[in-house]
Amino acid sequence: FPAPPSTDLIGYHAYIDEALPPESPYLYGLHPNAEIGFLTTTSENLFRTVFEMQPRDAGDSGGQTTTREDK
Repeated sequence: FPAPPSTDLIGYHAYIDEALPPESPYLYGLHPNAEIGFLTTTSENLFRTVFEMQPRDAGDSGGQTTTREDK
């Protein structure tokens, strides 16, 4: 494919969106399920990180902590 014309950042983004095909596993020689597995793993990591950032309930139960799973 030809190089984009000299333009600004917005022009480069427009060129990429219009001229290049959308990413898909086929472009890399992969099965479509590879993308499903990647997206599943990525979302699990995201939700795990968000969950770990949540504050824990300290409580006054003699040193025991209560998590959301315990409730």
